[in-house]
Amino acid sequence: MSTLLIWSLILIFLGGIGAILLAIDQFKGTEVLRGTITKSKDSIIESLELENSNLKNLVESKNKEVQDKQDRIAELTDSILKFSSQINAITSNTHEVATIIKNEQREKGEIEFISTEYNDYKLALGNTIHFEINDKDSKEPQRGYINGVSIMIIQDGNKFLVSTHLSAPNGDLIFELVENKWSLKKNSVFSVNHDKHGLEIIDNKGNVFLQINLVKSSFRVTGTFFNQYSVALLSDSFFEEVFYNDKNFEKKLNDHYLRLKKIFVHHGENYLGKRLGKE
Repeated sequence: MSTLLIWSLILIFLGGIGAILLAIDQFKGTEVLRGTITKSKDSIIESLELENSNLKNLVESKNKEVQDKQDRIAELTDSILKFSSQINAITSNTHEVATIIKNEQREKGEIEFISTEYNDYKLALGNTIHFEINDKDSKEPQRGYINGVSIMIIQDGNKFLVSTHLSAPNGDLIFELVENKWSLKKNSVFSVNHDKHGLEIIDNKGNVFLQINLVKSSFRVTGTFFNQYSVALLSDSFFEEVFYNDKNFEKKLNDHYLRLKKIFVHHGENYLGKRLGKE
């Protein structure tokens, strides 16, 4: 065997051994890489699990915050409802008090009859002059009568104090005016309105029962004046006494109501002191 062949065989053998060693080395490298990959994978999984746990804790924390806020909102809503209920109760009570005050205002009050630039004043029952007032300092009462009903006027400086009353056909007192302080029978079906120059009473049908109107220098009195036996129908241009047994009693009374025209407002929330045409 030649030397060249021997060296060739040796080289081939060594090459085979090198290939085997290289394969072994590559296998070890692959195992190391696989181990590294496995460790990295495990690390990533652990990291993801930790992140997931953190996210879960964060979500639970946020859910708790939301629940706490919802509970707080529910408490506040309950408090608001209770407070609203208290306000409604107070408002209701206030409304009741206001209603009582308004009813009191409609059942009693005080009127001011203020004199103007005239020196002499007179009382006119319908179109008839009954007396004159020409002494501001006398304070002596002046009286006129219609169907037994007294109308008294006292001049006190620049004011007039007026007194009178109205009764129903059965004699029950409906309205009383004592030196400008008036009162209406409680739960009556009558309405009173007035200002510093006049007063008016109507029934629930709008019929005028009494008007006292200070026009320039004249107290003009019109109305419906009942006594035990008859009614006196008094307007600016008409006067008649009608007995209850008169067969035309109802017609005459209705005709009288048509002649009397209202001068004051008697509806709405704040009608006191308002005249028709000046609302």
